[in-house]
Amino acid sequence: MAKKKSRREEYDDEDDDLDEDDVDLEEEDDDDDEDDDERVEEPELPAAVMIASLLWTITGGLILAGFFIGLILYLAQMSEVAAPNQPQQIPDDPVWAAAQVIIAVVIAVFGAVFLIVGIQTLQGTAKDTMGNGIGSIGFGLVYIGFGIFTGLAGKKYAQVLSAVQVLLGFGLAFGGVLALASQKQYVAFAKFRERKKKLKRRKRRR
Repeated sequence: MAKKKSRREEYDDEDDDLDEDDVDLEEEDDDDDEDDDERVEEPELPAAVMIASLLWTITGGLILAGFFIGLILYLAQMSEVAAPNQPQQIPDDPVWAAAQVIIAVVIAVFGAVFLIVGIQTLQGTAKDTMGNGIGSIGFGLVYIGFGIFTGLAGKKYAQVLSAVQVLLGFGLAFGGVLALASQKQYVAFAKFRERKKKLKRRKRRR
């Protein structure tokens, strides 16, 4: 003769059934989300943002390259000055020489930032382009002014360096304008990419 279940055991069985139903519903919701994402056409990286990211990557790389080339030339010049047969040359204004070094390092840091930001935006891993666009315009304008100042200094090769700096500054400013113009489209693109990555991680855990 089968033993009759107590009322508490009946309640426990009902709770287990409810828990299993909740798990099934969660799995169905996940499957529905995945099906929805598969049906929705994936947005593409806006063309304007792609151009902006390429400008940031190229400009940042050129700024870094210019910094390291200048550093190598500076060290070569210092080694010649420190040679035993060469007369010791002291800069006319040590404070201005130190200021130039600091400015060059700051510019190189910004160049590295734009290089990284450009790569992240091109890959769609940057969350937004608002801050990067505003910063690009601001730094671009400052770099244009710095290039004009370099040209007015009138030193050797100053005109060529000035033209390069002004060109890079325009590239950054123009890239910032493009990034701001397509900011909403890029945010939609980045959110879709992030959601797609989360769904892939869920599939791997199963």
